[in-house]
Amino acid sequence: MAADLESFISRWSSGDGGQERANYALFLSELCDVLEVPRPDQASYDAAQNAYAFERAVTFREPDGSTARGRIDLYRRGSFVLEAKQSRRPGTAKAVPQQGALAGLEQPETAPRGKRAASRGWDVLMLNARQQAEDYAKALPASEGWPPFLIVCDVGHCFEIYADFTGQGKNYAQFPDRKGFRIYLEELRQESIRERLRLIWLEPHRLDPTKIAAKATREVAERLAKVSKHLEEAKAQDGGKLYDPELSFQEPRGAAAAARRNRRAVRGGEGRLETGRACHFRHITRTGFEPGGAAQAWRALYAAHLCRTACARDPA
Repeated sequence: MAADLESFISRWSSGDGGQERANYALFLSELCDVLEVPRPDQASYDAAQNAYAFERAVTFREPDGSTARGRIDLYRRGSFVLEAKQSRRPGTAKAVPQQGALAGLEQPETAPRGKRAASRGWDVLMLNARQQAEDYAKALPASEGWPPFLIVCDVGHCFEIYADFTGQGKNYAQFPDRKGFRIYLEELRQESIRERLRLIWLEPHRLDPTKIAAKATREVAERLAKVSKHLEEAKAQDGGKLYDPELSFQEPRGAAAAARRNRRAVRGGEGRLETGRACHFRHITRTGFEPGGAAQAWRALYAAHLCRTACARDPA
């Protein structure tokens, strides 16, 4: 795998570029091998059957009722629309002008293709390609929905990733953020980058930040449930419960007052604590999570902190 990856990067970063139509399909097919994902399928005459194919045909519908045909460079249903370009290496014929060249200034030595080098002219090329990709996504049949990702590929140089997980196609934003949305060819050496592209191909919605946050919240709730269960089972020196979730808090209410009472309880050896908040540990223990669980989780964490402090002073 390592040898294949190095060969792929070396071969594609050394070309002059500028032959998008001739090179993009081969480049992306070899990329699939590097990512260990399936290569695109053989295309069918029936565009509706081309769920993962090069040159997927779409129909543009204009406001005046006219139509026009277009083709997506690479399409995977439910995953992405990819638009390919291939800029020329700086210094070669028909290369994209650099900022200095546009201003008539002397050019500094440029980095090789595949390295972190960009220019205003090249940015415009990529932005135009992004707009093309979004237009193609809009032209897809409504039954197929909006893909969560748009990919703009400069063959042999880099990829730019945009995402919209709402399924509405109204806010394709740089993914994962403005610093990391551009992936240069040599960055494929990083396993985390290859895994991100692999998920875009195979399981794009696993990258949805809202689902990642929900998963993290559930994990926190599960940990707090374990703490709660441990506290409920713990015994004080007098044999009673160290913490009783069914205790109703008495006046004066509030976390500060409860903390004062708990300190007095520990010093007096009473062995019972309360949180001063309506934290239903038994419910969290039973379900692991509940709607609006973020606030509940923080209350539970505060109660667990009070109990751990008491346990340290008066261990069972």
